[in-house]
Amino acid sequence: MASELVEIFIDTNAFIQLRDLKDLPWRDIFPDVKQVNLIVASRVIEELDKFKNSTNNRKRDRSRLALKLIESASKGDGYSLLVRSTPIEIRIVISNAPPPDWSKMLRLDRSKPDDQLVAEAVTYGNEAVLFSYDTGPRIRARLANIKAFEPMEDWHLPKEKTDEQRKITELEENLERALASSPKIITGFDRTDESRSKIEISVPILDELDTNAVARLTAAYLAQHPPERITARQDHLHLISNRFGGYTEGDVERYERDYSAFRKNVDRYFQELNNSLYRIAHANCISYFVENDSGVSAIGLRVEVGLTGAAMLLADKHAVDGLAGSLLPPAPPQKPKSRTAWDGIPPFISPHVLRNEPRDPTRFVWFDRPDYESKKSALQCEDFRATRLWRDEIILLVVSDLPFEGIIELNISATNLSAPVDVTAAIRFAEHKADWSDEYVRRMLPSGIRTLLEQQN
Repeated sequence: MASELVEIFIDTNAFIQLRDLKDLPWRDIFPDVKQVNLIVASRVIEELDKFKNSTNNRKRDRSRLALKLIESASKGDGYSLLVRSTPIEIRIVISNAPPPDWSKMLRLDRSKPDDQLVAEAVTYGNEAVLFSYDTGPRIRARLANIKAFEPMEDWHLPKEKTDEQRKITELEENLERALASSPKIITGFDRTDESRSKIEISVPILDELDTNAVARLTAAYLAQHPPERITARQDHLHLISNRFGGYTEGDVERYERDYSAFRKNVDRYFQELNNSLYRIAHANCISYFVENDSGVSAIGLRVEVGLTGAAMLLADKHAVDGLAGSLLPPAPPQKPKSRTAWDGIPPFISPHVLRNEPRDPTRFVWFDRPDYESKKSALQCEDFRATRLWRDEIILLVVSDLPFEGIIELNISATNLSAPVDVTAAIRFAEHKADWSDEYVRRMLPSGIRTLLEQQN
């Protein structure tokens, strides 16, 4: 199908038996697609609701996960939820089709669940197609002149084990841990595409907020941070008011000058917010995990990070703010302090003995802290204990024009590890035209600013 938008009715088993729908390479079936709407019919919601209490682990867990997404979609505009924005936009959309007219669907049986799904797709229209893990719904769809598609072989989840097989596997794993003389370390990136080991990061290109919107947002933010009421003393003590309480005229003038500058900075903040978001999006956190899947501690575990391409590693958020700027709005000026005669007396400090506390051997500490333009860093843990799962983030900043492509590598070693563990992923930063209502744009904003934008819409 040569179309930039495809609307797909998903059957219940697709949610349960396939990999996460947002991660499937839909262009393998629809080569030219730029947006996929995964339409959820009322019949599918009913079946998922029944399966959420199933004794089958996969059916229960994946039904609950699907229902959580569907409920989030029910709260969104057009009853939809953006679940992926790149390389194509993927949305979960709840069907708003009217009840089927069964008198016009003589080949379908309203008592059969498969036919109920097909009938809703027919009623929905918009050249919607049907996507099913099962043969029955696909056949019924074609009889009703609806195009039907099946998943690729590698889209399926691994075959589910029986309870007995799971128990045997668990016993084997426990035995392996107990007999192991060296740790077993597992590591990986959280955001990699399963089929390509690639991390895609969108950098939004946004239109400037229009003049009226800037004015409304500025007024709303200033209303949250009104000027303090302060006045200078007018009696004969005003010359020494800074010693015996109150404010001098200089205090008042400085505060009024600072608040006037604050007003201008707030207005400038909203005028330039689109450019600030674009700049900040050049920095991103790549989540990863390290797990000791054994009964033996990893001694001197070291996590080394390497990066290629026109980008640098950063140690923390302060480094990001210093190089890429911050999305935090301007802070209002502090109210001048009304000093008293007691302010010049230092507080009483209780004597105490300073002690050097021993370092926790289970903590991760910097072994090689990234500095300006660093492409390598390393963390170390003296005692990475058995069965421990540790999660962290790698902060990187792209310093070239977009699109940017690079490679990030994790190398895990320990003194008693039989061999280092390596994992790599391709990283791509690319510009994408975005709207202020896009969910991933909203997530980038500080919560207070996000709330103000939502209130203005």
